[in-house]
Amino acid sequence: MRILIVGFILTACFLSFSLIRAQDQRIADSLTTIYYRQIPSDDSAHLMLLYDLAYYHPNPDSALKFSNQLINTARDKSNPLFIYRGLLQKGHALRLKGDFENAAQVLFDCASEAYKMDYHRGVGCAFTALGDLYMSTEDHKNSLLYYNRAIAIFKDQNDSTRLANVLFNAGSEYLFINQLDSALNYFNISERIYRYLNNPTGIAYCYGNKGLAYLRQDNSRLAEKNLLKAIELLKELGDMYPIAKYHLGLSEIYGDNGDYRRALSHAHESYDLADSYGLLQNLSSASRMLSELYSLTGDYKKAFEYQIEYISYRDSIINEEKIIQMANMRTEFEVAQKQTEVDLFKKKKQTQTIISMGLGVIILLTGALICVLYANNKRKIQINKQLEEQKEELRTQRDQLADLNQTKDRFFSIISHDLRGPMNSLHGFSVILKEYIAEGNVADLGELTDELNQAINKVSSLLDNLLSWALNQQGRFPFSPGKIRLAEIMDETVMSLTTMALAKNISIVNEVEDDLVIWADKNSMMTVFRNLINNAVKFSQRDSTIKVTGNKANARALVKIKDNGVGIPREKMKDIFRLKGDKSTWGTESEKGVGLGLSLAYDFVRMNKGEIMVESKVNKGTTFIVKLPLNKDQDNG
Repeated sequence: MRILIVGFILTACFLSFSLIRAQDQRIADSLTTIYYRQIPSDDSAHLMLLYDLAYYHPNPDSALKFSNQLINTARDKSNPLFIYRGLLQKGHALRLKGDFENAAQVLFDCASEAYKMDYHRGVGCAFTALGDLYMSTEDHKNSLLYYNRAIAIFKDQNDSTRLANVLFNAGSEYLFINQLDSALNYFNISERIYRYLNNPTGIAYCYGNKGLAYLRQDNSRLAEKNLLKAIELLKELGDMYPIAKYHLGLSEIYGDNGDYRRALSHAHESYDLADSYGLLQNLSSASRMLSELYSLTGDYKKAFEYQIEYISYRDSIINEEKIIQMANMRTEFEVAQKQTEVDLFKKKKQTQTIISMGLGVIILLTGALICVLYANNKRKIQINKQLEEQKEELRTQRDQLADLNQTKDRFFSIISHDLRGPMNSLHGFSVILKEYIAEGNVADLGELTDELNQAINKVSSLLDNLLSWALNQQGRFPFSPGKIRLAEIMDETVMSLTTMALAKNISIVNEVEDDLVIWADKNSMMTVFRNLINNAVKFSQRDSTIKVTGNKANARALVKIKDNGVGIPREKMKDIFRLKGDKSTWGTESEKGVGLGLSLAYDFVRMNKGEIMVESKVNKGTTFIVKLPLNKDQDNG
């Protein structure tokens, strides 16, 4: 029973972002009464009332009705913000009804509306909803892709509420794919934020899904404790939707222990709640559970009846044609967005060219002015002396300029090497994409978009490092050191690289001590650890492990990032942290590296009064060691 039932329990464990913040039958009833008594004459009030009705209504059919009214009314009033809001709520409602094909189209339209308005938080909400949708179809790769995009946006916007919600959903996705430690870690981080925000609903959801994770770990005691606590809190809040799912978890616990009476009771509770709210996914899972339990108790007639119901619900939720159409919609949306990013890159490149030409003109004018002054004042001894001093200063500047030119040449080499490959790949992908579309070859588009996304990520990572290097060289990089929890910034860094590691099935184990506090600048240290862990992923073999540790040692914080990858040859170790010589290295899957990230890491660690070292053996792996001060008064060493 364990093996059979676990599959659909995980299908039922998903709790979406929108539900955590929206469902409230009492508020919905009050708003409905107001709406049917008198529609507000003010346009803004009318739109807001329709939005609240779609937002708070727990019944998907009612939410769909009001979201359609909101979209149509907003279009009549030419109000793009409420068009976006209506599309978002419509996508949620369609997903809950099991209409995934239409939900995908609506949510991609929603993201496009947010892009048009340059509404970053709106884009993050649309990406979260798409992650929810792909989770519902068990497309785990795309689900985590959109969740991680949303996490990055909400972090940038300092939006704690939405960040907690999408972290919770990402944890639910890890629960789907049986990465239980990662799932519990995401749920714990999400729960901490919910407690900080005093959000009892979010806390209850975290209890429930942690209970499901413990159930998968065969820890029945903790599973039962967390599930019962979740149900108790949610009943007080009047949020019945997740209670249906958690009853299924309790049904499995009691079924495994042979207590079929209690198992059937909780399974029927789940079935009845799902039926009341029109939740097809939960009805499918509850039907299958009841079929198995009745089979185990010898009531084969009821087992057969519920098995027929399960098959009916399952077939109505997902079929192959819908999944293919959803993939096509996602591809069209991604291609449009990538073209926008390419156009933006071209504009930035043109701006850099204009700036370089302007600097050249300024240098020429400065030289001409100095020559004129020298000619007009060469007969005056005092001025001659001043000119000699100026000439000496110019010699120094000339030497500095020569060094800068060497650095510039090195950067041109980096750009030509690191951008040429991805940009050529993008050109090749566009040609292949046109051919696939012309030939109707849908099956290979998913793999092609994965490779396209990797090429874009390489370009994005390089540009981030180039910007940080340029700001640091000009002395303009924002540096505000203070007390920061090392585990917190390491959690954020590891989370941002989860998708990249997942592509190679690499596990990143974070064992930084939770109470370790350092004195450093948060932004520069996140750049350091992002580059070091990124390198570890790049040069590690598929299906390997990267271990990150952090503890106190000799009155300093000692951080180690260890991989078992290709290692670094002895001849390249000497200048590993400097932009000199040829340090070009290929990753385990042909990823290119030229050393810019390590140079940034070295500069930023020194800027934070720390030390960075490396230990490596070819084909045995590499360990980067970073020592950082624990308080403001500590110096290097």
